[in-house]
Amino acid sequence: MSNSGLQVVLSWDAPAGDGATTYRIERFSAGDGTVSLATAQTATTYTDSNLQPDTEYWYDVWATSNSVESVKASVSITTGAAVGAPDAPGNLTASEDTPGTVSVSWDAPAGDGATTYRVERFSAGDGTVSLATAQSGTTYTDSNL
Repeated sequence: MSNSGLQVVLSWDAPAGDGATTYRIERFSAGDGTVSLATAQTATTYTDSNLQPDTEYWYDVWATSNSVESVKASVSITTGAAVGAPDAPGNLTASEDTPGTVSVSWDAPAGDGATTYRVERFSAGDGTVSLATAQSGTTYTDSNL
């Protein structure tokens, strides 16, 4: 089982020797109660998406063979905190320093904790060009014009 953002991936081993053909999967949380996720799952993995942040979920899986269900296997996991996109930088300005060199500056978004910025340049001839993918400051000088 893994917890990636706000989805959980369940995985399990097929029961040995009983010929299980399908699996039934349920999820329980205090907010949603019991939710049936699958009644005839054939794979031994299941991805549960669109979960709530900071919430404990319990999962039950039953193997089925010839219409007879096994005893359930259970596991619980708590999702992590939601991570949202930061606000856009403000007050974006550009100025030509010398021929062929442009400086771009911006204000950091207020209160969202942005630590790096992606800087791109667009021109009709070149299209979009990525200049920096982890710029730590709030200025960038492009001298490749």
